[in-house]
Amino acid sequence: MDMPTSQPTATLMDFVLPLIPWLLIFAFIWFFVFRILRGNLQRTNVHMDRARQHMDAVEAKLDRLIALNEQRPDRRDPPAPPPLPPR
Repeated sequence: MDMPTSQPTATLMDFVLPLIPWLLIFAFIWFFVFRILRGNLQRTNVHMDRARQHMDAVEAKLDRLIALNEQRPDRRDPPAPPPLPPR
């Protein structure tokens, strides 16, 4: 009435061994896809940093222009346009 102990191990191996190639394929695809995505993300961050630096420079230039315009002694409001002739 002794049961062989190799039966549960064989059942486990019958289940695990066919999964190994699929796991390797999945790991291979996972590695390369996320490696590519990570590279694209880094390039996007570089472009975003450049755009942010450009916008900061433009804002600084506009602030300087506004300050210079406010310091002008002849700064006045532009004259109102002449009224339209009646029809």
